[in-house]
Amino acid sequence: MDDTVAELKREIADLRLMLQAAVEHGDVVESILRDEISQRKIAQSNLQAILSAVRRSKADIEIMLETMVDHGETVIEYELQESQEALFAAIAEATPIAMLVCNKSDHRITYANTKALHLLGKGILHQSIRNCIIIDNDWQRLEAELSAVGKVEAYELQMYQAEGSPFWALASVHHLSLQGHTVVLYTLYDITERKRTEARLQNSEAILREQAELLEIAVEARTLELQAAEEKYRRIFENALEGIYQSTADSPGKFLAVNPALARIYKYDSPDQLIASISDIDAQIYVDSDRRRQFIESICTNERITNFESEVYCRDGCKIWITENAKAVRDEQGNILFYEGSVQDITAKRMAESALRQEQAKSERLLLNILPKTVAERLKSEQISMIADSYSDVSILFADIVEFTAVASRISPKELVGLLNRIFSAFDTLAEKYHLEKIKTIGDEYMVVGGLPDPNPYHAQAIADMALDMQQVIKQFHTKHHPTMNLRIGINTGSVVAGVIGQTKFSFDLWGDAVNLASRMETQGEPGRIQVSEMTYLRLRDQFHCTRRGLIPIKGKGEMPTYWLEGRK
Repeated sequence: MDDTVAELKREIADLRLMLQAAVEHGDVVESILRDEISQRKIAQSNLQAILSAVRRSKADIEIMLETMVDHGETVIEYELQESQEALFAAIAEATPIAMLVCNKSDHRITYANTKALHLLGKGILHQSIRNCIIIDNDWQRLEAELSAVGKVEAYELQMYQAEGSPFWALASVHHLSLQGHTVVLYTLYDITERKRTEARLQNSEAILREQAELLEIAVEARTLELQAAEEKYRRIFENALEGIYQSTADSPGKFLAVNPALARIYKYDSPDQLIASISDIDAQIYVDSDRRRQFIESICTNERITNFESEVYCRDGCKIWITENAKAVRDEQGNILFYEGSVQDITAKRMAESALRQEQAKSERLLLNILPKTVAERLKSEQISMIADSYSDVSILFADIVEFTAVASRISPKELVGLLNRIFSAFDTLAEKYHLEKIKTIGDEYMVVGGLPDPNPYHAQAIADMALDMQQVIKQFHTKHHPTMNLRIGINTGSVVAGVIGQTKFSFDLWGDAVNLASRMETQGEPGRIQVSEMTYLRLRDQFHCTRRGLIPIKGKGEMPTYWLEGRK
């Protein structure tokens, strides 16, 4: 009995040493946390919670220690029946600090409390604690100090967490006797966040020092730049190619300062002469006397103006075009002190733009002579290389001047071209009248279509009206060489494909069976008559007089019924 009591007393003494180490470690942790709270004030609420927990744990341990000392004999009597390992585990589990017990000989971990298992992982049991330490030199220093002093206090080192990632730990190491064996007790506190905070603080301090140095350099450089800029502005003002001025903010307005370039633009001998000569900018500079008012309104609304183009007078009375960029210069209260701006002579540019607009208009007219307006607009606006569209319902007319070849052989080329030009120009007038689209002329043949590019439900009627008028127009061109000039006209209605072909010379044309059949209506018709297909006849029969011709053979189609268009009802 006495031996057992003595053994338990020794065990209690060792436990007291372990608890005292935890208390001392708690003091270190408390000091660290207090220092972090006062210096960085980062995550204050979380740190205070941790500090409170450590204080509570410390107080609990101190109470346990005091109870064990004051009532040792009582504890001995009650604990004789309890396992020594259970007693140690109960105390270890009561602390929030990671605790490890290792063999002194091979450093293998024989016990780890819940906090240690959570931090380092369950796999650490029966492993050497040396495997948990990242830098081997830290392990060697711990061993050396433990051998020399018998304990290690508040040693910072890096260890592996359960998932293998590194963390910083604050470690304390003591020798401990349990069940007659000397073991090594490790207590660990995770200080990773503190180390990160320290690193961020050091990095911030380094950045601040660097920024302060850079700022000092920048201020010095800026001072030199401002001095250089002032001198540069003075040289620019004097030597600039564009005019620069300052003028009063009132109306009619006067110049306060001008550079030599502005004097040259307005044809004055010097800046002083220009300033002295102009007492009313409204009347003496701007051709439009209301232009100064518009200038002031624009600046008041937008604070500045750009590309403000005006026609102005020069000293000799001639007129030129200028463009101004200007802004209002204000005092601290926002009142306008004066206007400051630049002037460029754009007379040559305006003349070039006018000439360009004339050429563009000419090109537009030429393009519209070749292509329908809507097609021409698409060709200009769309980035495409080809235009092709399908139209399901159009009417096509072909007209041929009968025996024109014989007429051509009896007149001069100039007379021939002049005659065709007058005839086809008259036809063009009819096409415009009935909102039809001329497609082309081939020799003495004329082609026109209705219903495209803009759809028109009355295209067949419009084509029929034009055909009847064409018969009347051609009679006006009887000549001594051909006193009875006639037309042979054919019309068909159907679907076509219309598009633009060519890269350098555009041509708008039609393709499809409906086009071919309209051509057959013309070639197989009779002089002085208008032959229409059955499809066209069905569109015209209610408004026009038509006579059935009968079945005629059509190349590629066989026999088809056709009709003669006689006139309107």
